[in-house]
Amino acid sequence: MRVSKEMGVSHREFFRILPRVLAGVAHAIEGRRIVAESAGRRLEIQLSEEGERRLSPVVAMPVTRVELDFSGYSEAERSAFLARFEREFFKGGG
Repeated sequence: MRVSKEMGVSHREFFRILPRVLAGVAHAIEGRRIVAESAGRRLEIQLSEEGERRLSPVVAMPVTRVELDFSGYSEAERSAFLARFEREFFKGGG
């Protein structure tokens, strides 16, 4: 199953947060591609080129399209992973 997300995150920030998302699962990073495998499950994450979204003439926000390809995950495992992924990358304001 493939899940696509457009995220307001730079590559640098994505790779800083990634270890918390993978929670100790062995993974390999090859440029903008990450492969994590554990217990018969495989997750491949592909990052697009980093872009930016202009909010005003002086304010820009990084944007990266992220593709997550799941193999060997049950629906419950995939849902749990995506919930952790969302929680770790969540940016609150206030």
